[in-house]
Amino acid sequence: MILGLRHHHKLADLLRVAGLARSTFYYQCNAIQRIEPSGLEAKVRAVYGEHKGRYGYRRITAALRNSLGVSVNHKCVQRLMKEMGLRALIRAKKRSRYVPGCRRRLNFDPPGVRTKSWTT
Repeated sequence: MILGLRHHHKLADLLRVAGLARSTFYYQCNAIQRIEPSGLEAKVRAVYGEHKGRYGYRRITAALRNSLGVSVNHKCVQRLMKEMGLRALIRAKKRSRYVPGCRRRLNFDPPGVRTKSWTT
């Protein structure tokens, strides 16, 4: 009701008549624009399935923000994924080929050849 009359009257006057604080009015305006969790669950599941379970909550949040234009918090996506039982596939770590104690030295110059000559 206040949103409709806002263009014809001052907001302060409308809020005084309605008995609402200005912060409450703006909070309710933002609450109208929020997405319901049920709608967000479907979108999270769609992005997760599209990328074959490789995306975690951070990348799903970024995908929702960038491609779909949905304003969503990463903590909300993380909570929904936990409730739905969705987990990202974790890549195996690459093994190091370093062997402790092995001090192999690669020498490409033939023996007896000096590469630098020092003079004083």
